[in-house]
Amino acid sequence: MSNPFLFLSDSSSTTSNSFSTSSSKVVSTSNDSSPTSNIYKDIFDYVLLCTIDEQPSSSLIYLAELAACVPQTLDKNFIDQALFERLRMTDSASQLLMPATKNSTVKNDLNSITENRCLHYLAGCYQRLLRQRDHFKLIFDDIRKLFIDLSKTAISLPDLYEGQDLSKQWLELLIDGQENSQIYEFIDCVNNDSLSPLTDEMESLYTSVFRHMYKMIQPLDYFSTELIAYTGILTHLSKWPALVRVC
Repeated sequence: MSNPFLFLSDSSSTTSNSFSTSSSKVVSTSNDSSPTSNIYKDIFDYVLLCTIDEQPSSSLIYLAELAACVPQTLDKNFIDQALFERLRMTDSASQLLMPATKNSTVKNDLNSITENRCLHYLAGCYQRLLRQRDHFKLIFDDIRKLFIDLSKTAISLPDLYEGQDLSKQWLELLIDGQENSQIYEFIDCVNNDSLSPLTDEMESLYTSVFRHMYKMIQPLDYFSTELIAYTGILTHLSKWPALVRVC
């Protein structure tokens, strides 16, 4: 395979979006009403976009297994369990609960809420966490690391997500990152943890990514906007020498 880094150019642009939400009260099934517990509940509602309430105030994905055994204290382990159940879903739309009242507002678009692609969902969680960094500052680093670690696990154990093309998802995120700096930040965190040294799983992922890119680049005109986008991706990735060697 020819080296796609030969197409490098110096074009890239990034933008970011922001929004804020108000904090919510902890679920009634928990006896812990501490500020930290409330923050974990907000992570669950506003970052994971999930619920254990059968009548939520906004559109969210219902986690039946977690709802059956809600812990007394909402902590990082609670978020771990929620993500374990959420990421195993192959048809999250079937667990979508809509608000009962007409006055309820949908804080996120339904595509984000019902996202089934593993890496896209984790990247979405990462972005929602970043947008509310100040609110989650007490646990920000721990939750941020959790999303990165789960992404690395998915890449290392792709059989856990049978039927999902993770290399295609990663390329889609790289393309989206051209116009969204928060996605590039997510990708950079995963790369930094997996490319020094280069893991076999990451090498396999990027080998497939570059193969996809090379096929897409071949028929493009030299000055096409698509080629500019791909060269922007390669420019960004070139800061990791291990990836240049993968090509």
